[in-house]
Amino acid sequence: MSYWLAYYDMEDSLTDKQRLQATSADIDYCGTKQDFERCSETWNVKFDIPSMSDATPEIGHSVLRDKITSEVKEHNGSLFVDIIAWEENKSPEPNVVDVLRLPAGFDRIDFENKRLEQHSSLFEFPPEFELKLHSKLRILNPIGCLKSRLLNYQLLSRVKDPTREVTRIKLLVQPVLYFLTEQLIDNGYREARKYIELYMILIKSFASMKLLVSEGVDLSLGISFFVEENKDRLPYDFVINEFPRWKSGLEEKIERKRKQYES
Repeated sequence: MSYWLAYYDMEDSLTDKQRLQATSADIDYCGTKQDFERCSETWNVKFDIPSMSDATPEIGHSVLRDKITSEVKEHNGSLFVDIIAWEENKSPEPNVVDVLRLPAGFDRIDFENKRLEQHSSLFEFPPEFELKLHSKLRILNPIGCLKSRLLNYQLLSRVKDPTREVTRIKLLVQPVLYFLTEQLIDNGYREARKYIELYMILIKSFASMKLLVSEGVDLSLGISFFVEENKDRLPYDFVINEFPRWKSGLEEKIERKRKQYES
């Protein structure tokens, strides 16, 4: 999520509280245990595997502290620190890399063939790094991030204060709209359609309905704004017929969900 806020130059518009809520201290990667054993060897840090009693979905994690010197890892004078600990206490604590099999809310099939492009984008390094794109280094696109955050909200709200997840979901709406518009302008409707469809599916999901009824956060406002702003770029039939039918069905579903929650 932090990546897309920076990608679309939104960070400066956030309050300090929003910035902290949007930021995760650790770094999540997805891959196999063997992949990250090799990474840990390259980084010269330990790779710790959780025990059964830890009850965590992660394969393992690496604390970015050098195995030999015990110092926080650095590169060209920049330290790999826990940014939240640094901002709050000016304490140079090492950051942590968590290794997951898959992001929350996804199955392996979601990253195969065309679904890989639907849910993720090639990772772009800052220009000053002078590093090229790599076909095997990808990041969840804004809609993929939204899908994962919605599942977190659905699963965690029962046992934790959902405020943080709700804030993150609200902050993701603008990157999603930027992303959809970018895809539509750069690649045309035929290519952008898969992203538009995914966003529309997420809006009708159980988590989205719960978010609307319980928190008053209406994700459909985003897609309505997108369609209105891009009606001249979108197919006439989609704007005049398909989208209004979809929206009518959504409104009926919302009404049913409201009655369920009130009963």
